[in-house]
Amino acid sequence: MDLSNRNIGYGITGSFCTFAKTRKEIQRLTEMGAHVIPIFSYQTQNCDTRFGTAKEFMEEVCDITGNPGIRTLQEAEPIGPKGYLDVMVIAPCTGNSAAKLANAITDTPVLMAAKAHMRKGKPLVIAISTNDALGASFKNIGMLMNTKHIYFVPFAQDNYEKKPNSMVAKMELLPETISAALEGKQLQPWYGDKKAPRQICLGRLLHNPVMVLCIFLCIIGFAQCLGKLITAGGVFHAAVNTGDTAFHFFNSHALNQTGNCLKISLTAAGEFNIFNNISVQLHFDLCGTGAFCFVNIRHGLLPSFLFLPCVWNTIIVLLS
Repeated sequence: MDLSNRNIGYGITGSFCTFAKTRKEIQRLTEMGAHVIPIFSYQTQNCDTRFGTAKEFMEEVCDITGNPGIRTLQEAEPIGPKGYLDVMVIAPCTGNSAAKLANAITDTPVLMAAKAHMRKGKPLVIAISTNDALGASFKNIGMLMNTKHIYFVPFAQDNYEKKPNSMVAKMELLPETISAALEGKQLQPWYGDKKAPRQICLGRLLHNPVMVLCIFLCIIGFAQCLGKLITAGGVFHAAVNTGDTAFHFFNSHALNQTGNCLKISLTAAGEFNIFNNISVQLHFDLCGTGAFCFVNIRHGLLPSFLFLPCVWNTIIVLLS
């Protein structure tokens, strides 16, 4: 990734909470040898917020880059005919700026610079930062993603619990995104946290005592099934004893049998009754040739369909 001697137009719009990261990335690009030309939106030039004053921020950026920056439409327009930028960046890009860009509105220096720059087919890199990325701005982001020569810095939800619609670009991936954009390539734009959905699912599950019981029984059943595989004793044999003890705790009867397929013991099935009402059968195929399933058998007075949703939800959680 070599950005030395690259002319990078750096558009800054009014996502004030990300200005600290913006300064850091401008510093990184400068240290990598790039010539950074800051382009300030009107909001960036005029709004003082709890994150600092506009004057202080602009002075810091200009000191880092050694460039006074572009601040008016008249200064931004010549970018097109002169074509002196290799790539342009809008970081951060607010939902407002994304909406205007998607609909060809150029009423700020940043948007005018982007329009002028793209008329020669050069890459534009966007680092989205908006609280309604999965709301009203979602359509505009989709339109920009489908637009030629526009590339996105990978982004993700910054707080999926308190701000479920909010998404912010991973600013630390800006140099990599610029480098890829110069080659006409888009990095994977979605930088999702795979742990987040599982945490939500597990939290909901543990609030349901029936679900907790089902998971516990599944774990015990799995331990029993492992114990029935072909072994010379040892660990798997100990697992069987543990499973049997746990089932006796519930005062239920367990019927276990080993499966024999192709003259080799491949699977084990455990069948157990819960409170003499419902029988659940577990089937495991550790060789990958079969399915992992639950069989619900009606047994006693309690209707079996009442237990099916619990089992089904448990399967979804365990396999997700």
